[in-house]
Amino acid sequence: MLFMVVGYHVLSLWHWYKLGFTKYWKSLWTVIDWVNFVLFYVAFGLRYGALLNAKVCSPVNIIRPETLTACLQSANFPPADNEFVYYAPAANMVSMVCAHRLLTLCCS
Repeated sequence: MLFMVVGYHVLSLWHWYKLGFTKYWKSLWTVIDWVNFVLFYVAFGLRYGALLNAKVCSPVNIIRPETLTACLQSANFPPADNEFVYYAPAANMVSMVCAHRLLTLCCS
C-alpha cells in the first residue's frame, strides 16, 4: 500500500510540474489529495514507530528464548480484519535469531 501511495504522490508531483503552481492548486481535489497524503504518511509513521519502539520485541530482548516467546505472544496474530499491522520488522528479527542459532550450532 505504501508503494501505491508513493507512486500516486509522484504522479501528483509530476502533474504539478506540468501545470504550474497556480493552475495546479486551483482544484479542490488537489488540496484533498495532499491532505490525504499527509494523513497517510503521519498514520504510517506513527504505526511503524510504535512497532519499532515496542519494548518486548526490541533487538536486545528478542535474542533470549523467553523474550522471543513473549514477543510472539504479544503480536496478537492474526490481527483483526479492520487492523493494519506491519510485521516485517518482527519477522526479520526472528529470522536473524534463527540464522544466528543455526550458525552457532553448525560452527561450534
